[in-house]
Amino acid sequence: MAENAGVSAIGQQSMYPPPPEFYRLYREDADGTAERPLPPVPPQPVEETYQMFGEMHTVEPGIPALQAQSLFHTMANGGIDIKQELLHMNKELLFSFEELLSVLIEQPSSSPNRIADIGALLRQMHHLLNMLRPHQVRVDGL
Repeated sequence: MAENAGVSAIGQQSMYPPPPEFYRLYREDADGTAERPLPPVPPQPVEETYQMFGEMHTVEPGIPALQAQSLFHTMANGGIDIKQELLHMNKELLFSFEELLSVLIEQPSSSPNRIADIGALLRQMHHLLNMLRPHQVRVDGL
């Protein structure tokens, strides 16, 4: 008899667990009034220009071109090995940062040149990462 009670108790359990309790924070009542405020509306997309790394950029479809295209080592077929370039730039960034620290200790007046070099290196890495976006979309879309 006790076994039958255990089976019926198991049979009445829900197949899926109940939703997490935090969903009540963002619900509206049936009459449209909210007990608590709804989450904020996301910001509007950037229309014309925006500021990044201290420089103004314009919104253009596609990957923007760098000022100098000979920054990366090209393979025989004309492509770029992005993984190797990013690894190389990461090591170069670490070296440049260490160099900046030593310059800040010895000659603080010449640090803006080193900071500009680091900024250029970060922009190049950012450009390479943007070149990977179409591949990422294809992989994530499947």
